[in-house]
Amino acid sequence: MRKVSPAIYDRIDNAVYGVQSDQWWHPESPWYQMIVTFDPARVGYAKKILIERLKIDPKATAALEVGCGGGFMTEEIARVLKPGGVFYYNTLNRSWASLLGAIKVGQVWKRWAFFPPNIHVWRMFIKPREMKSLLRQNGLEWKAHMGMMPDVPIPRLLGYLRKRARGEWTYAELAGKVRVIESRVTAIAYMGYALKIDPSGVDAGRTGQGGSDG
Repeated sequence: MRKVSPAIYDRIDNAVYGVQSDQWWHPESPWYQMIVTFDPARVGYAKKILIERLKIDPKATAALEVGCGGGFMTEEIARVLKPGGVFYYNTLNRSWASLLGAIKVGQVWKRWAFFPPNIHVWRMFIKPREMKSLLRQNGLEWKAHMGMMPDVPIPRLLGYLRKRARGEWTYAELAGKVRVIESRVTAIAYMGYALKIDPSGVDAGRTGQGGSDG
């Protein structure tokens, strides 16, 4: 995977992450849908992996959260993770589907856009096979991927987004109609986990079941 140039980094509008915290919970804010529409699937998958599959007791385990938003701080992650520790992540795939769905429909085409422009730059998205390679290079053993997709057909979703863009619906009303759910299709977005390799050679993890490799 080629290193991202500074010019690509500079295209991101990081000022959006300085939004007042209360706006994330305000029903009229575009950030509200992140909590209501996206987070149930992401948190639900993390719970299923960490607690149900790996049997981790959250009350007896230390956790480190890094990289919220743009994810830049995740470069520090392999070094600080203990051997046998679990790295959970979710990100966007660099594909034609994500260019159309996450960039064009999501933030460029005003007919449907539900995010401000320039919060995502398509060139910085990571393909699942690139993610596997990066994990391996940094001493992390990939275990599983799972895709994410809306729970309504695309034509219906576009109709919902159009209503919101025309002002007929609020963000809260839009969020009440659509949820992101787990899928084996990783074309737009995916989440997964890896284990920090134990230098002693002891296998500290369990092999997981994942989605397709995009």
